[in-house]
Parts: sequence; C-alpha cells; structure tokens
Amino acid sequence: MARPEQDCVVLFGDSLTESMFGEGTLAKRMNDVYARKLDVLNRGFGGYNTEMALSVFDGIFAKKDAAVTSQGIRLITVWWGTNDSVHPPNTRHLPLPTFVSNLETLLDRLTSPSSPYAVAHGDHSLSIILITPPPLCPTWDPGYGPDRPRVRTKDRQNEFRDAVLKIGDEYARKQSESPGARWKLAVIDLWGAIVKDAGGDGTELSPYFVDDVHLSSEGYAVLWREIEGTVKQDFKGRGVDWTDIDDLPMAAAWSR
Repeated sequence: MARPEQDCVVLFGDSLTESMFGEGTLAKRMNDVYARKLDVLNRGFGGYNTEMALSVFDGIFAKKDAAVTSQGIRLITVWWGTNDSVHPPNTRHLPLPTFVSNLETLLDRLTSPSSPYAVAHGDHSLSIILITPPPLCPTWDPGYGPDRPRVRTKDRQNEFRDAVLKIGDEYARKQSESPGARWKLAVIDLWGAIVKDAGGDGTELSPYFVDDVHLSSEGYAVLWREIEGTVKQDFKGRGVDWTDIDDLPMAAAWSR
C-alpha cells in the first residue's frame, strides 16, 4: 500500500474526464502541472451517468472514520451530464429532475457538515470545479435516420447545461451563507466557452471535437484556459495554484 505523502486532485466524471479521446486531455494537463505537488486521481468512467456515479462514490471517497489513513483532497472537478442527457431508450438516459437530484446529492456529500465522507471535513480548503456538458458538434453524423434516431440533441443537452449552471449558482450561494466553510465551488460553462472561442455553434465547432461530444486537443485547450482562470482567480490562496510556490510548494524539493 502506498503512503499518502501528499494531498490529491480528484477528477470525477464520464469519458470526457477519463480522456478516452483526443490529445492534451484534462488528466494529462493536470498531471503535468501538479507533478511533485499533488497526486492526480483520474476517476473518469466512460458511459456513466450520475446514477452510476453515486453507485461508485464509496469506492472513491473515504468515510470519516478512515480519514487518518486517506489522502487529503484539495481540488475536485465534477463533470457530469453528457450521458444523462441522451434520449430514451438509451440506458444512460435520466430525466432532468433525477439528474439534478443526483448532482445535488453528490455535491452534498462533498460539502455538507453532516456528510459521512472525510472529504467534507478535512483540514485543508476544498475547491470544487463544476463543469457543464459541452455543446454538440453538428457536423458529426454517423448515419442517423428513421431507423436510427439521434441519441443526443442540442436542445436536450442544453437543458442539462442550464441545470448545471443553476446548481453552481445555488452552491455558490450556500457557500457565501456559510461563514467558515472550508469548501468553495466555481462553475465553468464549457458550452459557452467553446462556442465563444469557435465564434459560433455551427460548423465552427468541428475542430473542437473528435465526434459529436468528445473533445479534441482544441476542445481541451479551451477547458484548460477556463480551469487556469478559475484556479488563479476564484481559488486564489487556497493551495491549488501550481504556478505559485508559496501557495503550493513542491512535496519534495529539487536535488542540487
């Protein structure tokens, strides 16, 4: 068993987090910047929705009674909704109210004073980045037709994007109304950021995707710029800025 010598970052999401596609992925960039500072735990599960996320939660986050032997968590990315938003009869489909309830349950487990999980009660500040689903790339068409209806649609996925933004606002308000709370949540509107960078939501989106929803290196580059800004502005002084040695020193100094 490895000793938890340094705190960690947890990346929690579906295949967009697991980084099955594209280059310059979230996990790769996180590992590069946090080397010798924080361990990066990639807990991306391709094909999962939030119902499935809750079912594996206990295997990722330790309970309070195991806190002494567990790694501290400084930063968590929470990136769900892309699979939840598919249309039935796809088995990953969830009704929007169920998705909202699941995501709120997940965030409560990370932040609530009554949470049974150690992550909500650690000694260090906990920073949470909530990420919306990306837009759909309209130029990718694998032969949809009358006998093969579309699994995803722009309007449906946009509803889940809006729900994530609303939940982000809700938890930002909760944090502001909780003096002394050690956690802080910021939300990244990845949909809006990619559309803005592309200059439109039509064919301009093609370079940002490898299919209809999975990001290319250009897509991940947009996400990374948003994460950098969030860490440096929203989470300033919270021990997660990899460029600031006073905020986040190396766990082991360079040898001379």
